[in-house]
Amino acid sequence: MTRRSRTRAPLAVTACLALGLVLGACGSEDTVASDPGAASSSPSSPGTVDEEPASWPEDASVDLVRADDEAGMAYAEAAPVGGAAWLADEGALVYVGEVGYSGSCAPKATLRAGWSLALAPGGDKETMCTMDAVSWVVVVTGLETPPTQLQVTDLSGTSTVEVAGA
Repeated sequence: MTRRSRTRAPLAVTACLALGLVLGACGSEDTVASDPGAASSSPSSPGTVDEEPASWPEDASVDLVRADDEAGMAYAEAAPVGGAAWLADEGALVYVGEVGYSGSCAPKATLRAGWSLALAPGGDKETMCTMDAVSWVVVVTGLETPPTQLQVTDLSGTSTVEVAGA
C-alpha cells in the first residue's frame, strides 16, 4: 500500500502541472476590436472630464524583446519588473514581464479591449522550447497617448499596473 501511494503522488503532481500548462496555453484569443463602435462611449456632462479611450488604437502593434539582451535591458531601465512605462520620445508603452517564459520561444502577447494585455506561453506543436525562465519586455507602439493603467493577464493571474510617465 505504501508503494502504491508513493507512485500516485508523483503522477498526480505531473498531471496537475500538465493540466496547468495546457489551460494556460489555451487562453482566450480575444484581440482588439477593429470596429470603431466596439469601445463604449457616452457623452460627457458639462463640467466633467472625458474618460480615456477604452481600447487600443487599430494601428497599435506589439513586439517582444528578451529582457536580458541589449534592447531589452534598455527598456527594462524604464520600468521595474512587473511594471509599465510610457517612453514619450519613442512613442512606446513598455511592460516588463514578471513571469519567466521560455528563452527560445517568445510568449504570445495579445492586446485586448479595455487597455488590457494578455501573455501566454509561445511555441507550437512543431517547436521545441527551452525550459529556461526568461523575462520578456512587451513593447506597444502606435499610440498617441498612453493609458494611465494597464491590465495584465499572465500565468500568475490578472493585475493592474500604473503606467509611469503617462
